[in-house]
Amino acid sequence: MTNKIFKTSIRSFFIVLLAAISFIGCNKDKTKEDPNSPSKEVLQAFAKDFPGATNITWKKHSNYDVASFDFNKQPKSKAAKTNYTSWYLPTGDLTQIEREIPFDSLPQIVRDTFNLSFYANAPWVIDEVEIQIKPGLSGPLYKIEVEKTSPEEEVDLYYNSEGLLLREVLDSDDEFQEDMPVIIPEKIIEFLSAKYPNCRIDDFDFKKKTNIYKAKIYINKIEYEVYFDASSVWLGSAFEIDYKTIPTAIQTTVTKDYSAYEIDEEALQIEGNNKKTYYGVSMEQTVDGKEKEYMIVFSPEGSVVKSIELL
Repeated sequence: MTNKIFKTSIRSFFIVLLAAISFIGCNKDKTKEDPNSPSKEVLQAFAKDFPGATNITWKKHSNYDVASFDFNKQPKSKAAKTNYTSWYLPTGDLTQIEREIPFDSLPQIVRDTFNLSFYANAPWVIDEVEIQIKPGLSGPLYKIEVEKTSPEEEVDLYYNSEGLLLREVLDSDDEFQEDMPVIIPEKIIEFLSAKYPNCRIDDFDFKKKTNIYKAKIYINKIEYEVYFDASSVWLGSAFEIDYKTIPTAIQTTVTKDYSAYEIDEEALQIEGNNKKTYYGVSMEQTVDGKEKEYMIVFSPEGSVVKSIELL
Protein backbone atom coordinates (compact mmCIF):
# COMPACT_ATOMS: atom_id res chain seq x y z
CA MET A 1 0.00 0.00 0.00
CA THR A 2 2.75 2.41 -0.89
CA ASN A 3 2.03 6.00 -1.89
CA LYS A 4 -1.37 6.04 -0.20
CA ILE A 5 -2.57 8.42 2.38
CA PHE A 6 -5.21 7.27 4.81
CA LYS A 7 -7.17 10.42 5.46
CA THR A 8 -7.12 11.77 8.92
CA SER A 9 -9.54 14.22 10.37
CA ILE A 10 -8.09 17.71 10.13
CA ARG A 11 -7.54 19.27 13.51
CA SER A 12 -9.20 22.63 14.00
CA PHE A 13 -9.17 25.35 16.60
CA PHE A 14 -11.69 28.00 17.63
CA ILE A 15 -10.93 31.71 17.76
CA VAL A 16 -13.02 33.43 20.42
CA LEU A 17 -13.96 37.01 19.49
CA LEU A 18 -14.59 39.24 22.50
CA ALA A 19 -17.10 41.95 21.67
CA ALA A 20 -16.44 45.34 23.23
CA ILE A 21 -19.52 46.91 24.82
CA SER A 22 -19.95 50.58 23.97
CA PHE A 23 -21.39 53.05 26.43
CA ILE A 24 -22.49 56.64 25.83
CA GLY A 25 -19.80 59.04 26.91
CA CYS A 26 -16.88 56.54 26.63
CA ASN A 27 -13.58 57.70 25.19
CA LYS A 28 -13.68 56.89 21.46
CA ASP A 29 -10.00 57.74 21.07
CA LYS A 30 -8.89 54.85 23.27
CA THR A 31 -6.15 52.84 21.51
CA LYS A 32 -6.92 49.20 20.81
CA GLU A 33 -4.14 46.69 21.30
CA ASP A 34 -3.20 44.60 18.26
CA PRO A 35 -4.21 41.00 19.14
CA ASN A 36 -1.26 39.70 17.11
CA SER A 37 1.34 41.77 18.97
CA PRO A 38 4.00 39.57 20.62
CA SER A 39 5.25 40.03 24.14
CA LYS A 40 8.20 42.29 24.97
CA GLU A 41 10.28 39.19 25.72
CA VAL A 42 9.52 37.76 22.27
CA LEU A 43 10.39 41.00 20.47
CA GLN A 44 13.71 41.21 22.32
CA ALA A 45 14.56 37.58 21.53
CA PHE A 46 13.57 38.00 17.87
CA ALA A 47 15.76 41.09 17.46
CA LYS A 48 18.70 39.13 18.88
CA ASP A 49 18.03 35.96 16.84
CA PHE A 50 17.37 37.66 13.49
CA PRO A 51 19.05 41.09 13.38
CA GLY A 52 18.19 42.99 10.23
CA ALA A 53 15.05 40.95 9.43
CA THR A 54 12.60 42.70 7.09
CA ASN A 55 9.01 42.32 5.88
CA ILE A 56 8.00 41.09 9.37
CA THR A 57 4.45 40.04 10.21
CA TRP A 58 3.28 38.48 13.49
CA LYS A 59 0.43 36.09 14.19
CA LYS A 60 -0.81 34.30 17.28
CA HIS A 61 -1.28 30.56 17.10
CA SER A 62 -2.23 28.60 20.18
CA ASN A 63 0.39 29.62 22.77
CA TYR A 64 2.91 30.76 20.18
CA ASP A 65 3.95 34.07 18.62
CA VAL A 66 4.73 33.30 14.99
CA ALA A 67 6.85 35.62 12.85
CA SER A 68 7.06 35.48 9.05
CA PHE A 69 9.90 37.53 7.58
CA ASP A 70 12.83 37.83 5.17
CA PHE A 71 16.35 37.34 6.48
CA ASN A 72 19.88 37.36 5.03
CA LYS A 73 18.57 37.54 1.44
CA GLN A 74 18.22 33.75 1.41
CA PRO A 75 16.66 32.25 -1.76
CA LYS A 76 13.09 30.98 -1.58
CA SER A 77 10.55 29.15 -3.70
CA LYS A 78 8.42 31.13 -6.13
CA ALA A 79 5.24 30.52 -4.11
CA ALA A 80 6.69 31.77 -0.81
CA LYS A 81 5.90 35.32 0.36
CA THR A 82 8.77 35.35 2.88
CA ASN A 83 11.73 33.05 3.41
CA TYR A 84 11.61 32.52 7.20
CA THR A 85 9.08 31.59 9.88
CA SER A 86 9.96 31.40 13.57
CA TRP A 87 7.89 30.22 16.54
CA TYR A 88 8.26 31.70 20.03
CA LEU A 89 6.72 31.01 23.41
CA PRO A 90 5.57 34.13 25.31
CA THR A 91 8.73 33.81 27.44
CA GLY A 92 10.86 34.50 24.36
CA ASP A 93 12.02 30.90 23.90
CA LEU A 94 12.56 30.03 20.23
CA THR A 95 10.93 26.64 19.55
CA GLN A 96 11.11 26.24 15.77
CA ILE A 97 12.57 27.78 12.61
CA GLU A 98 11.29 27.18 9.08
CA ARG A 99 13.17 28.44 6.02
CA GLU A 100 11.94 28.40 2.43
CA ILE A 101 14.51 27.00 0.01
CA PRO A 102 14.66 26.06 -3.69
CA PHE A 103 14.34 22.36 -4.51
CA ASP A 104 17.95 22.29 -5.74
CA SER A 105 19.13 23.34 -2.27
CA LEU A 106 17.88 20.08 -0.72
CA PRO A 107 20.52 17.46 0.14
CA GLN A 108 21.18 15.21 -2.86
CA ILE A 109 19.90 12.12 -1.02
CA VAL A 110 16.57 13.85 -0.32
CA ARG A 111 16.21 14.91 -3.95
CA ASP A 112 17.07 11.41 -5.14
CA THR A 113 14.49 9.82 -2.83
CA PHE A 114 11.79 12.27 -3.89
CA ASN A 115 12.58 11.83 -7.59
CA LEU A 116 11.99 8.08 -7.24
CA SER A 117 8.60 8.65 -5.59
CA PHE A 118 5.07 8.68 -6.91
CA TYR A 119 4.88 12.45 -6.41
CA ALA A 120 7.77 13.31 -8.74
CA ASN A 121 5.57 12.60 -11.75
CA ALA A 122 2.59 14.31 -13.41
CA PRO A 123 -0.01 15.34 -12.43
CA TRP A 124 1.88 16.25 -9.25
CA VAL A 125 4.02 19.42 -9.16
CA ILE A 126 6.18 20.91 -6.40
CA ASP A 127 4.64 23.94 -4.72
CA GLU A 128 7.05 24.83 -1.89
CA VAL A 129 10.14 23.40 -0.20
CA GLU A 130 11.41 24.22 3.27
CA ILE A 131 13.85 23.16 5.95
CA GLN A 132 12.62 22.93 9.55
CA ILE A 133 14.80 23.16 12.65
CA LYS A 134 13.15 21.78 15.79
CA PRO A 135 14.82 21.63 19.23
CA GLY A 136 15.22 18.07 20.48
CA LEU A 137 15.55 16.47 17.05
CA SER A 138 18.92 15.14 15.93
CA GLY A 139 18.80 16.98 12.63
CA PRO A 140 16.65 19.11 10.34
CA LEU A 141 13.44 18.06 8.61
CA TYR A 142 12.91 18.75 4.92
CA LYS A 143 9.35 19.43 3.81
CA ILE A 144 8.27 19.20 0.17
CA GLU A 145 4.74 20.41 -0.62
CA VAL A 146 3.26 18.93 -3.79
CA GLU A 147 -0.10 19.60 -5.42
CA LYS A 148 -2.29 18.54 -8.32
CA THR A 149 -5.58 19.50 -9.92
CA SER A 150 -8.55 17.36 -11.06
CA PRO A 151 -9.21 16.57 -8.31
CA GLU A 152 -7.45 19.29 -6.35
CA GLU A 153 -5.17 17.87 -3.67
CA GLU A 154 -2.08 18.95 -1.73
CA VAL A 155 0.33 16.69 0.15
CA ASP A 156 3.20 17.46 2.52
CA LEU A 157 6.21 15.12 2.50
CA TYR A 158 8.72 15.20 5.38
CA TYR A 159 12.23 13.75 5.02
CA ASN A 160 15.23 13.48 7.31
CA SER A 161 18.77 14.38 6.25
CA GLU A 162 19.38 10.82 5.02
CA GLY A 163 16.43 10.92 2.63
CA LEU A 164 14.09 8.78 4.74
CA LEU A 165 10.41 9.69 4.26
CA LEU A 166 9.11 10.29 7.79
CA ARG A 167 5.60 11.59 7.18
CA GLU A 168 3.19 11.89 4.28
CA VAL A 169 0.12 13.96 5.15
CA LEU A 170 -2.72 15.73 3.40
CA ASP A 171 -2.09 19.46 3.43
CA SER A 172 -4.58 21.51 5.45
CA ASP A 173 -5.76 25.05 4.84
CA ASP A 174 -4.20 26.07 8.15
CA GLU A 175 -0.48 26.35 7.44
CA PHE A 176 0.33 27.05 11.09
CA GLN A 177 -1.66 24.17 12.57
CA GLU A 178 0.06 21.46 10.52
CA ASP A 179 3.58 22.57 11.50
CA MET A 180 2.98 23.71 15.06
CA PRO A 181 5.98 22.81 17.29
CA VAL A 182 5.74 19.89 19.68
CA ILE A 183 8.15 20.23 22.59
CA ILE A 184 9.73 16.91 23.59
CA PRO A 185 9.22 16.44 27.36
CA GLU A 186 12.47 16.05 29.27
CA LYS A 187 11.22 12.74 30.70
CA ILE A 188 10.92 11.30 27.18
CA ILE A 189 14.38 12.51 26.18
CA GLU A 190 15.84 10.85 29.29
CA PHE A 191 14.00 7.59 28.54
CA LEU A 192 15.20 7.47 24.91
CA SER A 193 18.78 8.21 25.97
CA ALA A 194 18.70 5.38 28.51
CA LYS A 195 16.87 2.72 26.48
CA TYR A 196 18.27 3.56 23.05
CA PRO A 197 21.76 5.06 23.58
CA ASN A 198 23.10 6.98 20.58
CA CYS A 199 19.76 6.83 18.77
CA ARG A 200 18.91 9.63 16.37
CA ILE A 201 15.55 11.33 16.99
CA ASP A 202 14.15 12.12 13.54
CA ASP A 203 10.59 13.20 14.28
CA PHE A 204 8.26 13.81 17.20
CA ASP A 205 4.51 14.32 17.29
CA PHE A 206 1.55 14.41 19.66
CA LYS A 207 -1.81 12.96 18.62
CA LYS A 208 -4.54 14.95 20.37
CA LYS A 209 -7.25 12.43 19.49
CA THR A 210 -5.47 9.62 21.33
CA ASN A 211 -3.32 11.70 23.76
CA ILE A 212 -0.22 9.82 22.64
CA TYR A 213 3.29 11.06 21.89
CA LYS A 214 5.13 9.36 19.05
CA ALA A 215 8.88 9.58 18.51
CA LYS A 216 10.57 8.29 15.36
CA ILE A 217 14.12 7.22 16.09
CA TYR A 218 16.82 5.63 13.97
CA ILE A 219 19.14 2.87 15.24
CA ASN A 220 21.64 1.09 12.99
CA LYS A 221 19.64 2.09 9.89
CA ILE A 222 16.41 0.71 11.39
CA GLU A 223 13.55 3.07 12.12
CA TYR A 224 11.64 2.63 15.38
CA GLU A 225 8.40 4.29 16.45
CA VAL A 226 8.30 4.79 20.22
CA TYR A 227 5.00 5.62 21.94
CA PHE A 228 4.29 7.45 25.22
CA ASP A 229 1.12 8.49 27.01
CA ALA A 230 0.31 12.11 27.86
CA SER A 231 2.30 11.76 31.11
CA SER A 232 5.41 10.70 29.13
CA VAL A 233 5.14 7.07 30.30
CA TRP A 234 6.49 4.59 27.75
CA LEU A 235 3.79 2.45 26.15
CA GLY A 236 5.84 0.45 23.67
CA SER A 237 8.10 0.50 20.61
CA ALA A 238 7.72 -0.88 17.11
CA PHE A 239 9.70 -1.38 13.93
CA GLU A 240 8.78 -2.66 10.47
CA ILE A 241 9.43 -6.21 9.29
CA ASP A 242 8.38 -8.16 6.22
CA TYR A 243 4.90 -9.63 6.67
CA LYS A 244 6.18 -12.98 5.42
CA THR A 245 8.56 -13.20 8.40
CA ILE A 246 5.91 -12.92 11.15
CA PRO A 247 4.97 -16.15 13.00
CA THR A 248 3.11 -18.70 10.88
CA ALA A 249 0.28 -18.85 13.40
CA ILE A 250 -0.54 -15.18 12.72
CA GLN A 251 -0.46 -15.65 8.95
CA THR A 252 -2.86 -18.58 9.34
CA THR A 253 -5.31 -16.45 11.34
CA VAL A 254 -5.09 -13.61 8.78
CA THR A 255 -5.76 -15.98 5.87
CA LYS A 256 -8.71 -17.55 7.69
CA ASP A 257 -10.40 -14.51 9.25
CA TYR A 258 -9.36 -11.56 7.09
CA SER A 259 -9.56 -12.90 3.53
CA ALA A 260 -11.69 -9.89 2.43
CA TYR A 261 -8.93 -7.43 3.39
CA GLU A 262 -5.90 -6.19 1.48
CA ILE A 263 -2.85 -6.96 3.62
CA ASP A 264 0.14 -4.62 3.81
CA GLU A 265 3.47 -6.11 2.78
CA GLU A 266 5.08 -4.63 5.91
CA ALA A 267 4.13 -5.62 9.45
CA LEU A 268 5.21 -4.28 12.83
CA GLN A 269 7.14 -6.06 15.53
CA ILE A 270 6.07 -4.47 18.81
CA GLU A 271 7.80 -4.46 22.17
CA GLY A 272 5.22 -3.76 24.88
CA ASN A 273 5.96 -2.16 28.22
CA ASN A 274 5.00 -5.52 29.75
CA LYS A 275 8.17 -6.98 28.13
CA LYS A 276 6.09 -9.08 25.72
CA THR A 277 6.39 -9.12 21.92
CA TYR A 278 3.43 -8.56 19.62
CA TYR A 279 2.92 -8.16 15.88
CA GLY A 280 0.83 -5.54 14.09
CA VAL A 281 -0.69 -6.24 10.68
CA SER A 282 -2.05 -3.33 8.65
CA MET A 283 -4.96 -4.09 6.33
CA GLU A 284 -7.54 -2.28 4.21
CA GLN A 285 -11.15 -2.89 3.34
CA THR A 286 -13.56 -0.92 1.15
CA VAL A 287 -16.88 -0.28 2.92
CA ASP A 288 -19.68 1.59 1.11
CA GLY A 289 -17.18 2.92 -1.39
CA LYS A 290 -14.81 4.22 1.29
CA GLU A 291 -11.43 2.74 2.14
CA LYS A 292 -10.86 1.94 5.79
CA GLU A 293 -7.53 0.92 7.29
CA TYR A 294 -7.08 -1.22 10.37
CA MET A 295 -4.15 -2.30 12.50
CA ILE A 296 -4.71 -5.73 14.03
CA VAL A 297 -2.34 -6.60 16.87
CA PHE A 298 -1.60 -10.32 17.38
CA SER A 299 0.17 -12.40 19.95
CA PRO A 300 2.91 -14.70 18.56
CA GLU A 301 0.39 -17.56 18.88
CA GLY A 302 -2.01 -15.87 16.43
CA SER A 303 -4.62 -14.56 18.87
CA VAL A 304 -6.01 -11.05 18.28
CA VAL A 305 -4.93 -8.73 21.09
CA LYS A 306 -6.42 -5.52 19.74
CA SER A 307 -8.09 -4.19 16.60
CA ILE A 308 -7.62 -0.50 15.81
CA GLU A 309 -9.33 1.50 13.08
CA LEU A 310 -6.74 3.98 11.81
CA LEU A 311 -7.97 7.49 11.05
